[in-house]
Parts: sequence; C-alpha cells; structure tokens
Amino acid sequence: MNAPHPSVERATGHLIVKLPAQRVSPLVATGQALPFAPNGRTFREWAAFPVTDPREWRTLLAEARQFTEG
Repeated sequence: MNAPHPSVERATGHLIVKLPAQRVSPLVATGQALPFAPNGRTFREWAAFPVTDPREWRTLLAEARQFTEG
C-alpha cells in the first residue's frame, strides 16, 4: 500500500500532512497547526500548517514520511 502524500491545499496554501494523532493534538492545541477538516469532518491524524516556512515544512515532511512509511 502506498503511503499518503502530503500536499498543499489549493484554497488556503496550507501544507497538509499525516502525523500520529498524539502529535497532531498538541500542534493544534498550541496553534502551530490547524485541524484538517474537509467537509466538516476532522481527521485526527492530519494537520494543516498555514505558515510557509521552507525549513519548517521540510522538517514536517520528513516526519510525515517517517510516520507513513514506518
């Protein structure tokens, strides 16, 4: 099975990545990420990152890749 790929949400420009739910919760609680809730349904293992910081995004992408591949 192929791992899901992170993407940039077209409408907002937010980076959308899949991470462990226990990682997403504190990121959302501290305001570092937004809940990813397409069509009003929140996905607990997905987070939206509104800040376009290439260094931060590289770190998040590496973390997401490790989570989905391992």
